[in-house]
Amino acid sequence: MSIEISRESLDYTSDKCGRRLQYISDCDIIVPDSQPDVLKILEVRATEQINDKSLSRDYINIGGNVSYNILYVGDDEEGGIYSIDYSVPFTQQIPATGADESVKCHIVSKVVHTEYSLHNSRKLNVKSAVNFMAHAYSTVGVSVVTGAGDEESLPCRRGRLDSFNVSGLTEHTFHMDEMCSVADGCEISRILRCIVETSNTELKVVANKVVVKGNLVAKTLFLSDDEICTSVNEMPFTQIIEAESVQPDTYTKADFSIRNPVITRELDTDATMSALRVNADVCVCVITYSEKKIEYISDIYSPDYNLGLHRVEVCASELADVVSGQCIVNDTIRLESGDIIGKVHSLTADSYVDGADIDGDVLKVLGSTNVSVLCKSESGEASSVYKQVPFSCSLPLTGEFGGADMSCEAGVFTEHSSYSIEGADSINVRIVLKISAQLISEHKVSAVSDIECNESDKVDKSSQAGITVYFVQSGDDMWDIAKRYHTTLDEISSVNKLEPNMAIFPGQQLLIPKRN
Repeated sequence: MSIEISRESLDYTSDKCGRRLQYISDCDIIVPDSQPDVLKILEVRATEQINDKSLSRDYINIGGNVSYNILYVGDDEEGGIYSIDYSVPFTQQIPATGADESVKCHIVSKVVHTEYSLHNSRKLNVKSAVNFMAHAYSTVGVSVVTGAGDEESLPCRRGRLDSFNVSGLTEHTFHMDEMCSVADGCEISRILRCIVETSNTELKVVANKVVVKGNLVAKTLFLSDDEICTSVNEMPFTQIIEAESVQPDTYTKADFSIRNPVITRELDTDATMSALRVNADVCVCVITYSEKKIEYISDIYSPDYNLGLHRVEVCASELADVVSGQCIVNDTIRLESGDIIGKVHSLTADSYVDGADIDGDVLKVLGSTNVSVLCKSESGEASSVYKQVPFSCSLPLTGEFGGADMSCEAGVFTEHSSYSIEGADSINVRIVLKISAQLISEHKVSAVSDIECNESDKVDKSSQAGITVYFVQSGDDMWDIAKRYHTTLDEISSVNKLEPNMAIFPGQQLLIPKRN
């Protein structure tokens, strides 16, 4: 008996890593000889940067640095504000069982907590916790049987396989070198701090290309005649990234990060130091996904011949939902010193996601926002206050997930932040967060990959009675019974006067005819 078999190939992604881990940066920082002693620490801000990554068998190797910006009040006659910039290198080896040089590696990092202690007026210790989310995507190719002979001679069971997998990972870095003027034309005597980040990013996919648009935002804190000032400058960018096999209907997302930001003061057109030169590398990681749906044969038999079946386990996945929404963080923070607030110099808010869980028809996203406020009291002294504010956001889901294994990746960024002074020593902060999440349902299926049939290996029915009386057991279905007794669904249905695909119940009596 020869069987005509049709097959279809399928590629699916296996994540060899898919894990979170935390790295603790711990270092001592010495005040430069050119600066005065520390009277009081105002703020310590940390940012992480991944400079390189490589793959070895079973591991992802990454290297980078944690950069610190420390603002402090100097122990000098003027009690001036000073800053220290310091960078600490790090290396990490992340387990990724089965990974080798062929996998596509993607890592997202975020500083989630920083604390400090002052040893003496010239030395402080700083610790930061850096979270890493690491992926190592490996493509696995399988071939499954989608058709074999005809269903009258070879009854078969079919299943539908949804495949939603990472198909491409493209990293692109471009440099921005921009001149911009500070607000109100203030003359810059010294730059204290600059935060560089991206905002309003968007993607447009065309054939084999991804167009990335957005703004580079520089938030600069500086001194002008001993007065602390701030300037926020936005610089638009557009980049075209080559991405092979990407089409307009391809599901695509991107992660952005900033490397090597350098901000210097420059002469403006009026010959005053009221301009900023912003240099930074913008890194874009474009991740594309492929979607494919096929029908496969999950089981097959012959009433007359013993078949040899070969099987393969396939990891099926489907984009279950993509959700997004706003979350408002409102809180009141107070100066521990009890000083009366005269002016707020700056407000920074860094947010991160701790986890996300499905609760009924909503996705609950939990995280925290690290809020830092730099201000001046009515007496003219600089003060600061820091608070970690937890948030919880419920995003409505549109799909039905019914017990499927789900993986969820949620992200957050700050859309807007504002404050208002409430009372003598209190500041109310309002942070608008944009939260987005991608949910993928995952399950494993067993599919037939090949069928062998030997015409001499016929089913032995010599011991089978002409009519078998069978009492349905719990968990039985008609297809299993027909396969067990080497007959067909149609023959059982006909003898028992049942409609095809009619449900059966435990204890029900069925007559099973012997098929010649």
